[in-house]
Amino acid sequence: MFTDIEDIVAGLIAHFEKFNIEFFIVGAKARDILSKNAGIKLSPRKTSDVDFAILVDSWKTLDDLRNSFKEDSSINESSDKNNMVRYHYKKTPFDIVPFGDGVEKDGKISWPPFYKTILTVVGYKEAMSFAKVFDIGGRKIKVTSPEMLVALKIVSWDENNARDRDAKDIHFILTNYSNIDPDVENDIYENFDQLIDKYSGDTQLASISILGYRLSKFTNETHKNLILSILGNEEKIGRLSRSMVSAYTVNLDEEIDHSLSLLNALLFGLNL
Repeated sequence: MFTDIEDIVAGLIAHFEKFNIEFFIVGAKARDILSKNAGIKLSPRKTSDVDFAILVDSWKTLDDLRNSFKEDSSINESSDKNNMVRYHYKKTPFDIVPFGDGVEKDGKISWPPFYKTILTVVGYKEAMSFAKVFDIGGRKIKVTSPEMLVALKIVSWDENNARDRDAKDIHFILTNYSNIDPDVENDIYENFDQLIDKYSGDTQLASISILGYRLSKFTNETHKNLILSILGNEEKIGRLSRSMVSAYTVNLDEEIDHSLSLLNALLFGLNL
């Protein structure tokens, strides 16, 4: 089912296993894997790169991995020397996002020796714990859950508002959540029937509130509070709702209002 990434997974897994590095797939490729598994149409926002979140215990382990990449003729570093995460496996671009107590501080990664490249990785440990497992090329590979993908994307968007692609991916997961996880509808009627009244029978909004509720149980308090601070900020949630929709859509104002209602349903669920 996932033939588009089988080759790169097969090519990189030996490097990860060599240093006992656990990993899972995040980003837009995770979005596509979740969509394919659910049998739904892929997002119109295409992606060619694969993002690997890797749990490392020290900078030495990360350096050892990078040196192992250098010895592999199929792997090339990014031509941008300031980009510490980008590589190419044959013709496929991929990023490695390290996290773990040995390399992160206060939920952030800052690369030595100059500490210029900074990434927020708060919530990544929890995302690994609640990752889905899929068979990719005969291997059991962890892929971030739709709930944690939304959570990570919200923080990523807040870090760099120019990343409209994060907003588009948030919109895709939210609007398709009930198809990605068809069990959510049963959950509405069995455990959250109060949401039916709240949203006047709109099961899409009810399902998104459940996504928010699940997310609040999956992640840590710091990550949850960070997301609450973003969605609870009127200016930020308004800007995010605008970034979620195409500027070329026919009913722009209507689509923005709908996106805002999705985010507010998510916010409500986080506070349940």
